[in-house]
Amino acid sequence: MKTLSPLPLATPEAPAELRALQTWFAQAVTLPASTDKAQAAARLSDQYLTASQTMSPRERLDVYVSDYWSRCMDSLAEDFPGLLHLLGGKLAFQGYLEKYLMAYPSRTYTLYHLGEKLHEFMLQNYREPNRDMVLDDIAYEWARVWALIAPTSTPFDPAPFSPAQQSKLAEIPLTFQPSVTLLELGCDVRPLRLAKENPALPPPQKTALIVYRQNHNVCNMLIDPSFLTLLKMLQSGKTLSEASPLTAALLTPKQSAKLLKQVSNWFQTAVSEGWLSQPVF
Repeated sequence: MKTLSPLPLATPEAPAELRALQTWFAQAVTLPASTDKAQAAARLSDQYLTASQTMSPRERLDVYVSDYWSRCMDSLAEDFPGLLHLLGGKLAFQGYLEKYLMAYPSRTYTLYHLGEKLHEFMLQNYREPNRDMVLDDIAYEWARVWALIAPTSTPFDPAPFSPAQQSKLAEIPLTFQPSVTLLELGCDVRPLRLAKENPALPPPQKTALIVYRQNHNVCNMLIDPSFLTLLKMLQSGKTLSEASPLTAALLTPKQSAKLLKQVSNWFQTAVSEGWLSQPVF
């Protein structure tokens, strides 16, 4: 008896009619209703939708248009509450964010990534006097979103290390958990996201901050600026033995001596807070 080989599985293509329907619906719903493309798509609603007992095809389409944009704006306001304050309230916030979504429309099934390019967009398009604070706030608030959704790597655990491996820790590259973001800000923008309305603006003050996830919670910690410099060098691929003297070289002799004494404590902080991934020897 002959054994028949299974037929290769074919990847079916969507019918041209379905692709046309999907393209039309995306243009009609995901573009602001004021744009020419959205209005042109809306005029075709009779070709793709049927009327209900109470609503015309255009009215049925408008339900989805309204829901899509309100959900996007609600999601961004939830992720960037400090920015909403800095831009002057809901109306101004929606004006900028509508332009942002036209430049960087959603490309994933989840709204978590909606603000991923917001810092890049505002860097190119925002020119108001509070520009630096706005950019700092976006960087901080996006770091919080990213800390929530970032994958997790194997956490640093020295227990299985042999004595020889422990002695080499300073000589191998150390990697960070994906959720970790290192921030060097011009002011401490953290209170802005907690304010109800009309918050007092934070004074200019160089702020070294790390944002990360710990036990399913988004955390942040103010750190010494020298510690931030050291962590950035580690993040760039330098080993601890390379990064420590390079960081010290940027400081005054007094600061340098203090730093070298603190490196061990800082390393323990990085381990205990879960910032590091398990190294590979």
